[in-house]
Amino acid sequence: MTRLEAFRIANGLKSMHLAEESGVSRAYVARLRLGTIDPTRAKMLAIRDGCSRLLGRRVYLGEVFDLGGDPVTVVTPAHGDIFARVWFEQSLATMAMDEAFEDTKLMAWPDDPDAQAEFQNIEDEIHERVFDAARQTIADAFTRVAADVLARERSR
Repeated sequence: MTRLEAFRIANGLKSMHLAEESGVSRAYVARLRLGTIDPTRAKMLAIRDGCSRLLGRRVYLGEVFDLGGDPVTVVTPAHGDIFARVWFEQSLATMAMDEAFEDTKLMAWPDDPDAQAEFQNIEDEIHERVFDAARQTIADAFTRVAADVLARERSR
């Protein structure tokens, strides 16, 4: 029996209502219940949100779907450091940091191409130094919060 099917039965949810509330076809829900397909992340979230609305409470993804393996027993500073580093790298890759810097209006983008290169060097240095200053705080916060949430979930 799949976790979704066990959750549905335990909470008295009808498949038809779950499909309607989730915006997912009844056939898709049936295949998930039987375990003949693996859900996409988007469908998992839609079904979780549908369960939450039907039950009138917050439903956690791990209640409805097997998320694969048990979480680690100890969240380490290394986990926090990985989180902080990837967050920073993804912020750079998506240009979120560039947009944040631009919104501060510290400097105006120059018209001169040579000045643009210098502007970019200054902006890059500020990004890197802010991250260096915040990295440990981000890693510590991640480690603390992740440990709290995982401990709560293990006690369910």
